[in-house]
Amino acid sequence: VVLVNYEYAENDPATGNEEVEVKYDAISDILENGVGEYEVKGTVVGTYARGCLINDGTGYILYYANAQTEAKVGDVVTLSGSVTERYGFYQFGNTSTLTIVSTGQQFTHPTPRTLNATDMDAMIAAPKVEYVSYNGTLSISDSGKGYNYYNITIHDTAKVMGSVQYPVEGIVDTALNGQQVIVTGYFIGVSGKYFNTMATSVTAADAAGAPRRAAATANTTSVLALYQWDGTAWKAIDADV
Repeated sequence: VVLVNYEYAENDPATGNEEVEVKYDAISDILENGVGEYEVKGTVVGTYARGCLINDGTGYILYYANAQTEAKVGDVVTLSGSVTERYGFYQFGNTSTLTIVSTGQQFTHPTPRTLNATDMDAMIAAPKVEYVSYNGTLSISDSGKGYNYYNITIHDTAKVMGSVQYPVEGIVDTALNGQQVIVTGYFIGVSGKYFNTMATSVTAADAAGAPRRAAATANTTSVLALYQWDGTAWKAIDADV
């Protein structure tokens, strides 16, 4: 005699309980089709104090949250909501829903394309998201709206001015105000003549636009030492040099 205890479910486990895979919209399709309701999944590649930039392997799209999000560079996220057009780019607005799927992923930015004044003029005319770097003179001023403007005067052109948009803490050293700098980051929009940039770094440069070497530490002493291999280890020896 065999006693069998059965457990019943509304769905047959062999056919009715499989998890349904969510199909996300490709960012490239959004860029082609334009305004509408979408849901995407991708990696956060840049952040600023108003949101983040997402890439899914087919393209980039901005999430303008109007506030700093919890998402960090390298996080995998889903984003759903309405896409609108602003500053020549499509973006999700602050009514959209961002969900962090996983964190702590290693992420390396692509090699930035170094822009001169002619390149920047051309990108203003035909904008697209790209990881770039450019140099000019930094000007920091109070907007009167609770945040600063970070504008960069680009030499050899009056058509365009760089603009670091809502940088997160630590990106821009205020001591660089009035100095030549190199801005590296993602081009995310055009407002008038301003080349809006989600900066990943703003560093000091020399007058020619090259990175400035760090100054030597003050009050240091240069010491020359001589070592000799004794067959098992290096040992210091005295020498007149």
